[in-house]
Amino acid sequence: FGSRSKPDRLKRATGAMLCGVRNLASSRPWAGHLSCISSVAATTMSPPVRMPSLPSRLPEVTRLPEGPEFLDLRGLCERLQRELPERPQVGMPMDEGMRARVEQVLRRTRLNPKEWSQHAVFRKGRYTRSIVGHSPGQFVAMLLCWERGQESPIHNHTGAHCFMRVLSGKLRDERFSQASGGVSVKATQEGFLDADVEEESVGFMHDELGLHRISNPSLQEPAVSLHIYSPPFSQCQVFPPTGGVPRTVAMVNPGVPEWEPLLSGMAFSKRSSLRELCQSLSQRPSSNMEDSEEVLQLVHAMEPSLEERSAYCSSAHFSEFRCVQHVVHHDDNFSVVVSCWSPGQGVPPHSTGRGRMMWMKVVYGTLRHQLFAAGQFPWEEEVEKETVLEQGSSSCFHECAIKRQRFENASGAEAAVSIAVYSPPLTQFTFFTKSGIERRDVLSSSGLPPVVTSWGLARTTGRHYLSFPRLAALLDEEFARGSSRENSVAALLRMAVFNPVEWRAALAGAGEGQASTGLTTGPRHVLLKRCGHYELCLSVWGLGASLLQKGRRSWTLVLEGDLEEQAFSHAPEPEDLPVRVGTLKEESVSFLDSSEVVLRSCASDVPCVTLHVYDQAAAVLAPAGRKEASQG
Repeated sequence: FGSRSKPDRLKRATGAMLCGVRNLASSRPWAGHLSCISSVAATTMSPPVRMPSLPSRLPEVTRLPEGPEFLDLRGLCERLQRELPERPQVGMPMDEGMRARVEQVLRRTRLNPKEWSQHAVFRKGRYTRSIVGHSPGQFVAMLLCWERGQESPIHNHTGAHCFMRVLSGKLRDERFSQASGGVSVKATQEGFLDADVEEESVGFMHDELGLHRISNPSLQEPAVSLHIYSPPFSQCQVFPPTGGVPRTVAMVNPGVPEWEPLLSGMAFSKRSSLRELCQSLSQRPSSNMEDSEEVLQLVHAMEPSLEERSAYCSSAHFSEFRCVQHVVHHDDNFSVVVSCWSPGQGVPPHSTGRGRMMWMKVVYGTLRHQLFAAGQFPWEEEVEKETVLEQGSSSCFHECAIKRQRFENASGAEAAVSIAVYSPPLTQFTFFTKSGIERRDVLSSSGLPPVVTSWGLARTTGRHYLSFPRLAALLDEEFARGSSRENSVAALLRMAVFNPVEWRAALAGAGEGQASTGLTTGPRHVLLKRCGHYELCLSVWGLGASLLQKGRRSWTLVLEGDLEEQAFSHAPEPEDLPVRVGTLKEESVSFLDSSEVVLRSCASDVPCVTLHVYDQAAAVLAPAGRKEASQG
């Protein structure tokens, strides 16, 4: 642009993109097949370029391809609860039909790597196990991480059934038979499990099939696998490969003492259970300072029952790597988190967020609470106050909303268990570590009653690993409320995390057979759902793709890439300057009112993928949409 002034350069660049925009009303119709749309504009030669604009009505709903099912960890555990026997018998063979159904569930399920990778722990010396799901007496789900070349010993499963689903990389599964006398083993077969090949991604093992050894054969790539053990077991036998007497090893953290018998012997005849606490919270409005004491009394009067201890704080819930935390209740106003602390374990400094209250009871053991001075940098750790929280004590924390705090097990020999209540709900912690900020989701226990609404999810601090059908169900609920929804829909999209495999499958083939005859084309769209209240649309933007939007209220979530945005106060002419210019980055959310006129474009070689919610009511009110809506 040489020596031109900044306003002049911006006017010239904007004018080039908007050349001929005054003839938008007569732009050519949308072309394409059932699943997508591709607008085609003329070249910048005569006649002038016409910028694509969003029509008031998109084509009919796309039928997404059958195949994978996109679930979060909690959703998968709930599926397994329905498929596996409620009370499996140790050592008993599994029905072939049931085994096939469970294998099919695991094979078709696509978990979000952004979710399970938070719980992945790698160690150079050996492979690791971390609990990610549990159904008392039915099964336990463990995430196993394998560095390059690592392997397990030859072992049995103490009568339990073992399902394996490789999530990343490749594993070798070697089978062995036990010779007479039980002091030597013999290799019988070898197979491979591959995360990239659906039919080869799932394996099964039981003692009646022999012994086995799992290893990562790659010297370049680590591997991650999900193992389902039904029923759960706490120890197994390990067999030396060269022969010898097998030895019994623990399958749970060896640093956790046998504290469960102590809990089972403690009598709390006049205490309410954890379930009763959750029921009481679900009947309360959002908490404030005035009724903080009432919530504290509810928390103090609570003592988990034997069944609840088995469900939420059994030996399997203690990790040797980090404190294990589970959300056991989540409604519109409260969340309840159970934390299991191995000896000496702690969590990094964190804050719960402004306006949030926290109540905690130490059910077992002793915790240390440190409150840091205000105004420090994240890497500074000047302790302002330190308190020891004894077993049975209950506390209300107010300052932790704006000050950083840290909890740790004060004992180096005994485990600890705590139960915390948050209002508004919290299902994710933001930790301040020396290496930076780390956001870690709290595991959700399977079988939680669906007491949280779309409005409650919007108030929750945390991420939600959704599929498109699950998002549509939440949008149905939100739009049916009939009240102002600008903030709540934006909050839902801001906290939603989608699996890239799902949106790429939905976009597969979008725009096939479409011709592009000009330098300026519009994005390609896949309509996921249309109802009387809204349209849910997936769009992909290639280099140079542009779209002018006006007359429709909408929400946009950027799934991948960057999207340039220029806002105008009216339908722009080539010489008009935008009133606002910005870039929507990945994971950002934008809301447009029906009165706004916005030009969006992709200026990168990397395609941009966006998810849009269009308000149908706003479309009907838009002048350009009335006639077309009535014709539809």
